[in-house]
Amino acid sequence: MIRVMPAVCFIIGLCVVATSACADLAAVKIYDGRLCAPVFHRLPSGLVMVAGSVADQPHFAYICTKDNWKTFQGDYCGLGNERKSWDEPIGAGGWSSQETLQGGTMSVTVSTKDCLGVWWRNTRKSNFIQPAKLKRVYASSVYTRTIGQIVHGSHDGNVFWAAGEEWVGGEGHLPRLWVSTDRGETWDIVDLQQLQRESSFRIHDVSAQCDVWASSFRSLFRLDPGRQAHVCPMFAGATAVTALSAPDGRQVFAVYREDTGQKPKWVMMYSPDDGTTWQQVCFGYIEPKHIDFCDRSFGMMALEVPNAPGLGWMLWITRDGARTWEQESMQHYWVHDVDVVSPTEAYILATTIADRSTYVLRWSPSAVPPAQAGAYATAFVSQVGPPQTYRIDTVTMQTVDHPGMVAIDPGVTGRPAPPELTWWGKGSFQTVGVKPTTGAPGSKGYQFRVIYKSADNTPAQYVNCEISGVAQVYPMQQTGLIGADYKDGAIYDVYVGSGAFRPGHNYLYRFTAHDRRNAAVGQPTLWDANRFFTTPR
Repeated sequence: MIRVMPAVCFIIGLCVVATSACADLAAVKIYDGRLCAPVFHRLPSGLVMVAGSVADQPHFAYICTKDNWKTFQGDYCGLGNERKSWDEPIGAGGWSSQETLQGGTMSVTVSTKDCLGVWWRNTRKSNFIQPAKLKRVYASSVYTRTIGQIVHGSHDGNVFWAAGEEWVGGEGHLPRLWVSTDRGETWDIVDLQQLQRESSFRIHDVSAQCDVWASSFRSLFRLDPGRQAHVCPMFAGATAVTALSAPDGRQVFAVYREDTGQKPKWVMMYSPDDGTTWQQVCFGYIEPKHIDFCDRSFGMMALEVPNAPGLGWMLWITRDGARTWEQESMQHYWVHDVDVVSPTEAYILATTIADRSTYVLRWSPSAVPPAQAGAYATAFVSQVGPPQTYRIDTVTMQTVDHPGMVAIDPGVTGRPAPPELTWWGKGSFQTVGVKPTTGAPGSKGYQFRVIYKSADNTPAQYVNCEISGVAQVYPMQQTGLIGADYKDGAIYDVYVGSGAFRPGHNYLYRFTAHDRRNAAVGQPTLWDANRFFTTPR
């Protein structure tokens, strides 16, 4: 069991929590004091964003995992947020720590009717902040708009989904789903009638393939990057899907609540094929507040043991696909979320009971086998049921466009073409952007190169190089023009010393750019598992 001490000490910003031999917990403090409704959001760049609010102002911090375990760029966004309640989460997401999206609750007036309630922020542009715009609005009265969730929906960072609700005159609270195809700058309302919506809508997880898993009162569905919804009927006897994790490929774990007996029961289901077939794996009578799996076998769930002094929150760990569980005590914390990276690395967002400060804890197992499960192990019982096949209906999500709506922001259709990043195409940079890809680099380090092009000859605001597992973003310098101007292309270079990398590792990389109007597109802007360089041992 983990024995978390009530008082912790800091050593250069890192505190180590006393543990038994079962597992190790290290922690970084996100905020000294209560961070309201903190939430996790893993960005496509690999960073973990922690979002919450303090005194009605949004607060962000970023956790760099893996090699450079630390927190950085924690700050206030400086935007008002008309929260309806203290525990109402703010929607937060984005592509990287330099390009983020923040939502919340806003009053809708004549001057703000075309604002979604999401702000797009680019820290590379002197903390440039602008409100995201709606392409269409209802002609009827919308009094308030709340954005509770924002997630990415494509590998190139262009597609984002936002979930929330609107208070509409004469209709009351209506669940809403919005989609953006231009990195969050403009949004369309999606027609939820196709999803058999009732009075609720919730996004649960985003898979490695950028499939967004969500649920309404009557169905569970998957939104793919092509904006198609694959709808699965709700499980028999279920009143709601309360937790879901889509670890990799087509695999999904889902927990639903069942109220058919004398007391509520929570059932965990597993699907190996994107929800076409489901199989029960276990059930229990304590609600798992948060679950996350990194593959078919290894996962965690956090739950609060009711009416059990001295126990409180517990972390349950499975290594065999939810058939058996081990327990770890989290009795000195309130647990807000878990993020499992691998069987040897996980992150827990929690608040201390003693001083109510917010931490991210990094979990890793020790070499000593874990202790046997304790008295509450029987609270979740393995019960593998027969596979059940569900009919999946596939529909293309349409944006709402009817006489009750009016188009706004006509300038959207006249937006200039985004800049493009391409490869140099010569010598060692034929189809890659780094030299060397193997072996030792030169005295200056690894050379990264990319070409920036603009159809209307607009210079770049910035061109950056991002490397997986490295927190720093490397600004690139223009070193020449290919032709007469930016239409032909400009050469950008940066050298990164070998000291930034661990020996004998593969590192993915990509390039980003912006021209103050649009983010750059092109193959170099994407993370590609087949494009990496290997450091010598």
